[in-house]
Formats: sequence, C-alpha cells, structure tokens
Amino acid sequence: RRHCCPARGALPTQPPRRAAGLQKRSTRSSQCYLGIPITRTRDMGKGSAASAQVVPAADSPQSYRSSSPSKSTTTNRTKNSHVASVLHAIAKADEDNRHEIPFDDVPPELLCPDRLDLRVWSLLVSNKTCATIENYVTERESKFVEDAMAQLAEEQRQADLPRKKAKKASDDKRGVSASMAATTDARWLARQEAYALQRAKVEADARAGALERSHSEVGLKAVRMGGASKLGDIGLSRIAKCAPRLEVLDISGAIDIHDVGLREVALHCVHLRYLDLSGCSSLTGPGLAAIGERCNQLKHVSLRGCSRAVNGWALAALSKGSGEAIEYLDMSHCQLLSDHDLMTVGKDCTSLTYLDVSHCKQIGDQGVVEVSNHCSRLEVLKLARTEFPNKLTDVAILSIAEGCGKTLKELDLNGCELVTDVGVSWLAHQAGATLEKILLRNCDRITNAGCRALADHCHVLQKVDIRGARRCTDVGIRVLGAALGEQLQHLDIGQMHLLTDGVDRGFGFEGILALARDARALRVLRLDGCFQVSKR
Repeated sequence: RRHCCPARGALPTQPPRRAAGLQKRSTRSSQCYLGIPITRTRDMGKGSAASAQVVPAADSPQSYRSSSPSKSTTTNRTKNSHVASVLHAIAKADEDNRHEIPFDDVPPELLCPDRLDLRVWSLLVSNKTCATIENYVTERESKFVEDAMAQLAEEQRQADLPRKKAKKASDDKRGVSASMAATTDARWLARQEAYALQRAKVEADARAGALERSHSEVGLKAVRMGGASKLGDIGLSRIAKCAPRLEVLDISGAIDIHDVGLREVALHCVHLRYLDLSGCSSLTGPGLAAIGERCNQLKHVSLRGCSRAVNGWALAALSKGSGEAIEYLDMSHCQLLSDHDLMTVGKDCTSLTYLDVSHCKQIGDQGVVEVSNHCSRLEVLKLARTEFPNKLTDVAILSIAEGCGKTLKELDLNGCELVTDVGVSWLAHQAGATLEKILLRNCDRITNAGCRALADHCHVLQKVDIRGARRCTDVGIRVLGAALGEQLQHLDIGQMHLLTDGVDRGFGFEGILALARDARALRVLRLDGCFQVSKR
C-alpha cells in the first residue's frame, strides 16, 4: 500500500523506475489482461493478439512488488507464463483464421455432377474452376467411350467365333495347317484384308457414336454460376467446348465476360434452352447476335441490366433467329431499349408468355401496342418505371386489354402516373377472368371508380397494390374487401391519405373496419403512410 498509493506530498519510493515508465509510455500503451498489465507495441498489428506482450508496465503495482522480496514471486511467474501461453494460443488462432472463407477454390467433390449449381460458391468460381470441370467432364466421357468400345470388341469377338471354327474345320479336312493356310490361301488373305478395313470403319463409326452418346448421357447439361465475378472468357470457353449438349447456362453477374466468350458458347452449345446474362455489363452486342443465329431452341433469356448489349441490330438478330422459341424475355433496366427495338421483338417473338421491360425509360405506348398486337399469349407483363412516367398512358392499357386480355395474369404498372380509371376499367372488363396480380403503385389518378371496376370484374384477383392512390377513400377499400374477400391475399394501400379507420354507418362498415370484416384470406396488408389510421 505504501508503494502503490503514496501519501499526498510524499515522493515515490522508486522515482527512477517511475521516470523510466513515463518515458516508455510514448512508444508503448499498457493494457490489463486477467488482472496483469500488458504492453502493446505500436509497430505490430493493431487489435491482434500477437501484438500483446506480457511485460509488466514500469509504473504498475506488480513492478514495485517485484523489487521487494515476497512469497508470491513464484505464483506471479506461474501466472505470467500461463497468460503468455494463452496469448500465444490466441495469436495462433488469429493467424489460422485470417481468411474469412476457408477455401481458395470450389471443392472438387462439387464439380462432378452433370448438372452443376455453384451459385452458393460463386465468390470462388474462376477460370481455374472451369479447367477442373473440363477435366472431370473429359475423363467421364472418355471412360464412357472406352467402355462402349470394349463392349463392341467383345461382340465382334463373339461374332468371329463361328467363322474361325468353319475355317479351321476346312483346313483340317484338307490337311493343311493354320499357318500354311494363312500364307498360301490368296482368297483368305483378301477376305481378311477386306474384313480388317470394314472392322476399322465400324470401330471409327462406333467411337464417334459413343462420343456423341457420351455428351447426352454423361456430359455436362446445366451450369449455374450466378454471381461469379471472377469468371472470364477463358473459363467460359472451356465450359462451352467440353459441353456441346449444354441446355442451361447461368452466368449472371459475371462482369468480366465479353463477346468473345459468349461467341464460343454460341459456336459449341447449340442446344441451349436457358440463358441468364443478367448484369453482364461488358457485353456489347456481337455475342448476343451470335447466340441468336446459332441457338434456335432458346426459351428463357434474361438480359437484365445489359444496356450495352441490348441494342437494335443485336436484338434484331436474337429475335429473328430464336424468336419463335423464346417464351421468357427479361430486358429490364436496359436504358437504351427503345420503342423500335420493342416493336422488333413483338413481331418476331410471338410465343412470349413473360416480358419484363420495367425501368426502360425510353419505352412508350407505341412499343407496348405492337407487343400486345402480336404476343397474344402473354401472361406476365411488367412495365414499371421511375423515370419519364408520362410515356405510358391509357392507350397502352387499352391495347393490352384487347390483345392479351384472355391470358394475362400479372400486370405491373408501378409509376405510370398517366394511367386513369378508364384504362383500369377496360382492363378489368377484358382480363377479369384471368388477372391475378395488378400493381398500380404511385398511379395517383386512380380513384374509387377504378377500385370498383377491379372488384366487379376481376374475380380471381389475389394481389392488389395501389400505394399512393391519394384519391381513393374508405369507399374504394370497402368495395375491394367485400368483392375479393375470399381470394385477396396481398393488399398494399400505403400512402393513402384519405383512408381512415372507418365507422359503422348503420347499413355497413367503411374503411379498415369493412376490410377486417370481409377480407378473410388476407395475409399481407401494408398501411404505412396512412396517418388517419390509428394503431387500434
């Protein structure tokens, strides 16, 4: 106590060591671990357990006690050695776990199947991974071919047995040995040469057929590597060359893929049915045109965010080559897509059932009208936008209702501010029998009349989004709840300033009270921004 807490005005017992401790504070910072002061040097890694040294600070009570003989000296040394061992173990653990991902590459065990789904491992997928996949596929196909050739050789050997027996019987009858007959019988030699040539040709044809069958039976058919940002053209070329029967290819988010790699896919993978290029921002158009010319069986194409690739001539080549087969087409967030390009797609891709051109700010009524006139099988149409909300009007809605009204199930018009009750009413009359989802967020010209049209004619409606319809009141919500209460599951009526809790008017409820009474199947209800609706 005398050394640790000197009396006021008294000098420290050991001023030299105190001064030395003050000088060391400029280069070292002390920290207490398990009750023992520990110094941490600044030149070592900050926050690392390896930077901590078990050196008592000069001004610590332990340093003063160590200067005087005590019975606890042995105990302190034991405690210091224990702390040192603990810190050494922590430092080793930090060194072993300095990587967040314990793998440098995708485990080889996951690269063997003929349908690869590496989306969970997308951060590790690289050109090296593709080389490993190529080796596995080549080895598997070679084994298949060798097994087929071995089976053919056994069949030929079994077929040769009767002929060899007949020859031996003939030689025995003539009393000629087999070696002499093989050298003197000219006809036998000629037949043997002809048979050898025929056999070589049969083996070559059989090998080619076995190789073709190996592509179909044990070859690579599906590769999903969405989010593989390290994947490049070299790796994609390896995949394309070793998988001529590839049907599914997902390389969404591969920002290092260029037209060179996509052209290799077009040259070798002509049986593609599913292609996802979302987020491949380095594509410029020639690769997409090559896909359209070679891959005529495409049904699913996603070009989300490929603004540079979705241009006039490349899109025309794609729609002209594969347009009759394409059923799913996603071109959302393609800022350069124009009405003329959409008209080309509408004329050639007549089998479309899903079309997403949301957030394509240059799309207007003209392109939508052309699509609705030719694509009569459309089930899902997404036209949402955040820029230029005045380019889509009731004209486009009327055309959609007339052209696709019999098959339309989902329509997304979020942000189309010029859509009014007229377009909604016409759509409800024409597509009411099939329409299941309608999204009219921020369409602030919709009133209670539009809500009544949806309630009266859309009998299978399951999802309604009219967020921001500031002209709708309790009456419109009551009508929706009363008519669609048995099937309506999702209702978004946020930011509706005229919506209230509702009251009992004697003949029935209004507002939220009516919705609570009638909408029995409702699972999702959004009311944020409706400041007149209370918590009760």
